[in-house]
Amino acid sequence: MKRLLIIGGGVCLLAAVAFPQTLSLALRGGAGFASGGDLSRGLQGLMDYYAAEYDGLTGEHSFQRLGWTAGGELLFHLSPRLAIGLGAGYEMHGKESVVEYGIDAVQVTETLTPKLAVIPVTASLHLFLPVGGKIKIDLSAGGGAYLTRLDWTSSYRISLLGYTGTDDFHFQGSKWGLGAHAGLGLEWSLTPALAATLNITGRWVRVSGFQGDWTETGAGDFWSFTEGGSDYSFFYYDWSSGSTTYPQVVFQTDVPQGTTVANARQARIDLTGFTATVGIRLNLF
Repeated sequence: MKRLLIIGGGVCLLAAVAFPQTLSLALRGGAGFASGGDLSRGLQGLMDYYAAEYDGLTGEHSFQRLGWTAGGELLFHLSPRLAIGLGAGYEMHGKESVVEYGIDAVQVTETLTPKLAVIPVTASLHLFLPVGGKIKIDLSAGGGAYLTRLDWTSSYRISLLGYTGTDDFHFQGSKWGLGAHAGLGLEWSLTPALAATLNITGRWVRVSGFQGDWTETGAGDFWSFTEGGSDYSFFYYDWSSGSTTYPQVVFQTDVPQGTTVANARQARIDLTGFTATVGIRLNLF
């Protein structure tokens, strides 16, 4: 992270000394798509297992691939066609889902909320190509550092013969990941100082090594306890049940082991995907 900022700042400083330039600010907002990686695979594996083993299954857990994004970019224009941009933003993926199922006489209501909050810090090279009196094509490419926070909340309500119990679990951990991006945009000049923008940017980012704080609380007729710590990590593994293998994710201190466990490792969250945004660009001077 520090190295990226130092390099980006050094490039911009050298450009300011070597070239005449202007400064502009781009503000954008829209949708962000992220494939999810192991987080998405683990939730799908969980639902496949429930469908195969439990009665009366309703609802579905899944990763929210399509989220929202907003951010800004400061552009140092080296020439009418070439600029260096330093950007930052915020992107959110997450939703609450509820499933219900039965295990013999036991009825379970399960609420799950996996959330990803991403803060990208990027450096880009822009090439502006005029295609009309007021329209430009914006071609861009660069790299970035992505601070990714994973919040996982799960709640279980269990009922059996009139007795009930609840189990609530929460994990939160953050990790930096590095990635690359490339984009295509259109600009329509509204005034000499203001342009409307439309951008589509593809990115390649994978983040792993999440470790963080967790709490678990049980209450009701079956148990009463409260536990917590800061030593849980986010793991992925393939779990064999019967003749079928199910991708799974879990939060615990050690790598999953056992005769039915294979390919256990730190889970990888894949932010690879794209953003589609609209916005404005202001010429500052």
